[in-house]
Amino acid sequence: MFNRYIFLFLFIFKIILPASYPNDATDRLVNIFTTIQTLNAGDYVSSTGATQGLCWFKAGIKIAGASGLVNVATPIFVDREIYLDGQVSLNLQKDLILSGSVRICADSTSGYISFGTGVFVGSKLILTGPVDLETTVRCTFGAFEIQGNGNSINMRQNTFYPSNATSFKLNNCLLYNIPELGLSNVAYPIFTDLDNVVLKLSNDLDAHSRSLTINGDVSILGPYIFTMYYSCSINDASFLHFEPESTLFLNPTFKNLTFKGNKTGGFHFNGCTIDISNADLTINEGNVIFENEVRIYDGSNNKKFVIGPNCTAHILGGARVILDGTTTFSIL
Repeated sequence: MFNRYIFLFLFIFKIILPASYPNDATDRLVNIFTTIQTLNAGDYVSSTGATQGLCWFKAGIKIAGASGLVNVATPIFVDREIYLDGQVSLNLQKDLILSGSVRICADSTSGYISFGTGVFVGSKLILTGPVDLETTVRCTFGAFEIQGNGNSINMRQNTFYPSNATSFKLNNCLLYNIPELGLSNVAYPIFTDLDNVVLKLSNDLDAHSRSLTINGDVSILGPYIFTMYYSCSINDASFLHFEPESTLFLNPTFKNLTFKGNKTGGFHFNGCTIDISNADLTINEGNVIFENEVRIYDGSNNKKFVIGPNCTAHILGGARVILDGTTTFSIL
């Protein structure tokens, strides 16, 4: 069957900035819940390049009637709700922009979002308001990136499932109600990049990333355990903050800690616990900041916490480091 094309008459060359959502002078506002249906796998939701502006689905949108990958070749802007019908998979060849307080939902057999395939790899999920994640979003192909613009994501114990994604980047957002299995599914440990992100924990959290990259300030909040697997890389002037009552736990699989560029980034331990009962922790470069009472615990397993000669340790006024068990703490 030949592919159908649904033309929304959108101007695809318009520059999309958070401050311009939406442009009332030119953009079309659709104020009723909209269903795009009678689609088949391989069909396109596309654009003719018209100049009158963009189409904003202010009451939400449902993609229905497909049984495979639907190619979205124009920016899509959604308020309130985006619903994926059974077996629908969206291949985003342009950005998906959630332009208000939005929930993402689907039935139990759908929820697939592909962030670009082939030459279209690089589409993003852009937020201009808070988001409720009412289903596990299955992300396939390409690099999965969320630009949060300072907004929050209520994960409702759901997760992102990057079954064939190459990487997962979160930028400038706050996440809460995160499931214990983590931001992405344990079966697919991909490369995760956190850039100015706050993780507000309501339970323990396993970061099942093949490699965790820290950009800007990344904060762990809440009296729970944040477990790191495999490796962690910290970029210039970037810090991983463990706030009061939180715990850093190193899984036995954790092997590599690296610092990039001029190595001005590091860790900020603020009234937290560092659990090295399963793995030694050596920080040879960068910076380590201790604030308030920091407990280093090794479960009486004779583990070591070592600050190497090229790492600068900052002990803030009133800070104390408590060694619990048989921990050896060394500053070289």
